[in-house]
Amino acid sequence: MPRPNTAASPSLEAALDYIVRGIAILPSHYPVQPTPTDQSQPLACSCGNPACALPAGHPFGTVTIHDATVSAARVARWWLAFPEANIATPAGISFDVLALRHPGPAEQIVMWLAGQGIEPGPIITAGPGHLRFPVRGSDRTRPAPTRPSTTAFSASHRAP
Repeated sequence: MPRPNTAASPSLEAALDYIVRGIAILPSHYPVQPTPTDQSQPLACSCGNPACALPAGHPFGTVTIHDATVSAARVARWWLAFPEANIATPAGISFDVLALRHPGPAEQIVMWLAGQGIEPGPIITAGPGHLRFPVRGSDRTRPAPTRPSTTAFSASHRAP
C-alpha cells in the first residue's frame, strides 16, 4: 500500500512511524484550550467533557485499547477521520511506561540520563511536571503478558 500524504497531518506521520517500528497504536483525544467559563485547568480534553478524568488521554468513541493495530490502512483511516488525534499505545505489549513527576524541564532528565551513559528514547510530556518514558524490558525471561494493560498513554506530537 502506498504511504499516504502526511504533509497535512504531522500526527499521521508520527502514527505511521510508530507502526513501522511494530508498535500498535490507536487514536486518542487531544488537548484543547479550556472554555472561557472553565479556566481551572491549563488545557481541556477534545472530548468536550469539562470533568474528563483523563484529559487528552483516552481513545475516541468506541475504540478501546484492544483495537490497537499496526495496520497502515486502519491507521490512515483513523487519522483521516481524526487528523488532530494524539497517539495512544497499549502498555505491557511492546513496552512498558515509566511515569515520572519532575518539576523542571525534560531537558534536565535527558542530561542526567546522558551522564549515566543512557541514551533516552522518546520523552512524553503529559502535563506540567509529568513525564512518561516508554521502555522495553531487559528481562527476556519474563513471560509476555497475555493481554495488554487496561491503560494507555498518549503522546502529543504538537509543539509545547
